[in-house]
Amino acid sequence: MNKTALRKILSRIAINIISLLLIIFLVIATINISPDLGFEITDNRGNIISNINYEAYKSTVVESVKGLFSGQYFETVIFRKGIVVTEAMKIALGRSMRVLFISFILAMTLGIPKGIFDSRRKKKQSTFKLLQTLIPLSVPDVLIISLVQLLGLYLYKNKISIFGIGPVMYIGYEHWTHYIYPIIALSLIPVAYIARVTSTSIETVYDRDYILAARGKGCSETRIILNHSMRNVLTDLIASFPAIVSIMFSSLFIVERLFYFPGVTFEMMEYYTRPATDGSTTVALLCFAVALAIIFFLLYTALDILRQVIVPRRN
Repeated sequence: MNKTALRKILSRIAINIISLLLIIFLVIATINISPDLGFEITDNRGNIISNINYEAYKSTVVESVKGLFSGQYFETVIFRKGIVVTEAMKIALGRSMRVLFISFILAMTLGIPKGIFDSRRKKKQSTFKLLQTLIPLSVPDVLIISLVQLLGLYLYKNKISIFGIGPVMYIGYEHWTHYIYPIIALSLIPVAYIARVTSTSIETVYDRDYILAARGKGCSETRIILNHSMRNVLTDLIASFPAIVSIMFSSLFIVERLFYFPGVTFEMMEYYTRPATDGSTTVALLCFAVALAIIFFLLYTALDILRQVIVPRRN
């Protein structure tokens, strides 16, 4: 690795660290605004008046920063749960990370073959096949996730099994089958994204000299794609990994809420909408939000560095 590439990687790491610190500060500043009080600014004859006591608010923010970075908040017992924040976080993060990891594997498993299928005949590419990937990328993710839940509701109400399993409950988390619908819902948009990247990547090299030479030697389309085009596909997919991770993390909030799946984002929303009088849920919310931000930025930074190393021409 040359010095220029190393400087670019270090620069990206520095930018991501600064972004993470900024996000953490914004999270702390936002969460410490009471949901009951809200945030209102009124104009009284030219004087701007806020309903927030800024001195008390500033003191609360400073206290939150100290509590988080000292680790004191992570040992707080959460009201109504009776367990400390670290234990609750371990349980919730475990559920969310399992859903994310399996969804990513499923998206890659389905997306790459779908992209290959869409791109096999460049000059006779079907509009219907193209729409199969463009429509999921065009509609709101909440609509796609809601449709998956409606499908699960229909199958459950009519006692219909899927792949010999069922009927599967469309909400909950107690049984391993309750992971099925959240995983499907979370993977659909990445499947379409990966399929589109794969298809476009194959089309990019379809008329290259080495592809034409292989075709002239009598190689089948399948062999040409697998032996020659897939190198370009894998490079493009690695370059798109940060975007895919961002899509999945943003969709996780909707998936866990709609399917009543108590992962980390579900618990965060519960703590925010149902605060405890002793402030323990606010503390838990801060810890969960900071932990999720750190996990996302670590994963994003690792994938971004991988992209910088493997795809340096795109920097």
